[in-house]
Amino acid sequence: MVVNARHVKQVPGRKTDLADAQWLAILVRSGLLRGSFVPPQELRVLRLISRQMQKMTGILSEKNRMHKVLTDGGIRLAVVVA
Repeated sequence: MVVNARHVKQVPGRKTDLADAQWLAILVRSGLLRGSFVPPQELRVLRLISRQMQKMTGILSEKNRMHKVLTDGGIRLAVVVA
């Protein structure tokens, strides 16, 4: 089970040795710690696609901004590149 680290930090004491692992297991079994939400594979893929789309949109916006700055400065890319 994956447990939210913020919830574990609220439990007093260290969290690194065997005794603490057993203590955390008892807390989970008694319902004092909740497991973290792990999204299904399909949702993870959709989130990845969404992040990539946002990133590509940002890159395209930056390209358009740079093109406008150059055009406003009298530099035409078609002439410079050709």
